[in-house]
Amino acid sequence: MAGYIKLRSDGRYRLNLRVPTDLVSVVGRKVMDEALHTSDKGEALVKARAMVEQYRRGWSDVRDGKDENAQGRFEAARRIARRHGLPYRHDIDEGARLNELLRRANALAQADEPGERAALSGGVTPAVMKVSDLVEAVESLKRVELSRKSDRQKHRWQLARKRAVKNFVAVIGDRDINGIARDDALDFRDWWAQRLIDESLSADSPNKDFQHLGTMLRTVAEARRIETGDPFAGLRFSETAPVQPHAITRGELRHVFDQIGRLGPAPAAIVEVLVQTGMRPTEAVNAATYHVDADIPHIVIGGDRLKTKNANRRIPLTGRALEAVRQRPDAFATYADREASLCAWVGKWLRSVFPDLTKISAYSFRHGFQDRLIEAGVQERIQADLMGHAIERARYGAGPSLAQLSEVMECIRVD
Repeated sequence: MAGYIKLRSDGRYRLNLRVPTDLVSVVGRKVMDEALHTSDKGEALVKARAMVEQYRRGWSDVRDGKDENAQGRFEAARRIARRHGLPYRHDIDEGARLNELLRRANALAQADEPGERAALSGGVTPAVMKVSDLVEAVESLKRVELSRKSDRQKHRWQLARKRAVKNFVAVIGDRDINGIARDDALDFRDWWAQRLIDESLSADSPNKDFQHLGTMLRTVAEARRIETGDPFAGLRFSETAPVQPHAITRGELRHVFDQIGRLGPAPAAIVEVLVQTGMRPTEAVNAATYHVDADIPHIVIGGDRLKTKNANRRIPLTGRALEAVRQRPDAFATYADREASLCAWVGKWLRSVFPDLTKISAYSFRHGFQDRLIEAGVQERIQADLMGHAIERARYGAGPSLAQLSEVMECIRVD
């Protein structure tokens, strides 16, 4: 370490650290020569040791971040500015305060290396990253969070963001993320607006695109210490009144039972349970535990996959639903993390059974279940407990027992 310091003629020590040959063009100088502000050799060695370690870490980061030297130069500039106690700013006039400008001007007056002057004046441009590279970059930055997801969850995470990127690139082009302007985002919104009109789409798809693109831009910008803003902020389309699925009737359910053999064994078993319990499809395959051998066979719905805290509940199993779970206990695991696929398949089948009902879907069973509760005159508290809904007043007491709920379920079952 003694070789990294040198004694000046005035008796004070300076750092004398040679820049690695492969980084001279990136850093902009061959030697890091800095005052250590001490005449004590021991103190100089302590300070030099810390500075050498910092520079070595920085040079390692530069090597890892090279993108045809552009990202390396940017990282080096950021570290040089930090060494002078200044943030790196590419647009200095817009972001700096007066006291910072004065300190920056003083540092520039003392700088004697081109790389150092460029870093202090904001003359190093952040490396180019194309929009098409966003998903891969964010995936790397979010690798810890993504490691906790199942393969199917990770696939859905990727799919939604890749779809947003594909749409944007198709309309605007594969831009450098540093150059995405508000006008680009507005043009993208105009494209989506026309699609909503032409194809009678809901606002959900474009709003997700805006959200994913904005979030990915912010994530990458923060990691690279650059300012991009969010050109997609405030572009969401207003949500229109959601289209309510058709509430399937008792008569229609009998037609469902007649045709259910065409659906396939696993989805047919799940449909039997959806009909009799009113569960959401995602609850049936991701959040339900089936207790078929209990004194009162029932389902327990819970865990961290629920829509709301009120969705935690118990539902007795009766009739065709109980028989379906006993015969096909593996059906629900088959569609774990695949509720979207289940809903699409069931919806397509239902529209083939009822070609005149365009708004029929897997959620039609839940809506029909609610109607049967109302028809049977079931108390509001019990309705809410079975549906997993909130009620306007506080929930006092233990609520209905499993035996009481079972009596209700027997009254509204459909065979």
